[in-house]
Amino acid sequence: MSDLEYYRQRFTLEAGSTRSVLERLPEAQSDYRPHPQSPSAGQLFWTIIRGLQIRLDIVRTNESEVPDRDLYPSHQEMFSSYLDLSSQLETELATLDQARWENKAEFRAGGKIALDWPVRDILWMFHFDVIHHRGQLTSYLRPMGGKVPSIYGRSGDEVR
Repeated sequence: MSDLEYYRQRFTLEAGSTRSVLERLPEAQSDYRPHPQSPSAGQLFWTIIRGLQIRLDIVRTNESEVPDRDLYPSHQEMFSSYLDLSSQLETELATLDQARWENKAEFRAGGKIALDWPVRDILWMFHFDVIHHRGQLTSYLRPMGGKVPSIYGRSGDEVR
């Protein structure tokens, strides 16, 4: 299996796991944060959406800019965006060939090039970033009154 094929497989699996976490976030608690210096659940959800958009831009055009850090939209809007962007990225990945996978891409922050890496390296970096932020959200679920889903094995909240 090539690294591109492996990425496609991992994206599909991780997108499903992330969806299961996002589905369990209590909608009324987007402002929840376990500590004053921690990002809120809504901010983490929005970060996951923005990471998807960056990857989609990179696959489509070989470039992306850090999205604005504006206020995040409603829970329903973010969940709808998550579903839409995940589906679009999965579709784009299915047609991505090895040459484009290895092409250089630019990721900019504040109009300056932050990363000038192959598409694959940028996609993997943001793939792991989303996993990291999903992990943060799973640690918020129980204090928010939610249940932690199975991710890589059973959760303590699942019936045994």
